Amino acid sequence: MDSQMRQPHDVDLRRSAGISPGAGDPLTPERFEALYRQLWPAVVDFLRFRIGPADALDVASDIFVRAWSARARYERARGEPESWLWGIARNAARDWYRGAAAPVELLSTHLAVDTGLTERGAEAEAMAQVAAAIAELEPLDQDIIALRFGGGLSHRDVGASVGLTEAATAVRLHRAIKRLRVALEGSQGT
Repeated sequence: MDSQMRQPHDVDLRRSAGISPGAGDPLTPERFEALYRQLWPAVVDFLRFRIGPADALDVASDIFVRAWSARARYERARGEPESWLWGIARNAARDWYRGAAAPVELLSTHLAVDTGLTERGAEAEAMAQVAAAIAELEPLDQDIIALRFGGGLSHRDVGASVGLTEAATAVRLHRAIKRLRVALEGSQGT
């Protein structure tokens, strides 16, 4: 019955990654390579959003090295390979923050550089306000926002990555965005 409830895109993603919907064995090198090819761009985008462009490629490489080293311990019963890899990505981003020598300018500088906003002062200031508001959210909400908007994951995939249902993820995201709006409206009045 579970396989009947799956969205067609989930099955298609698993097939494109070389993983049959009913597979129960560990990730083979071929399956891992397909997963790598499928998720590399999204992982890099997630990291650019979460830690900035300067270290995103290095940390992304480290994520896939960690995953490759741990692939024999992957257990299908605990979740899909994509969710397992996103969990490694979230942990790697947290590890990066713990190891950062100086305080991290979460999003403002990174978004401004990535989108060319440094030349447009008002827009750069708005992005700095968004970054500051995101930094005030709970870490789980920051991860949900980064996975959804930085990594481009669906609510279902974000939920699987953070251990929530699709509905709970959508509700948390909605509430986090609502808190961001309130914070941003308050900052415009000052």
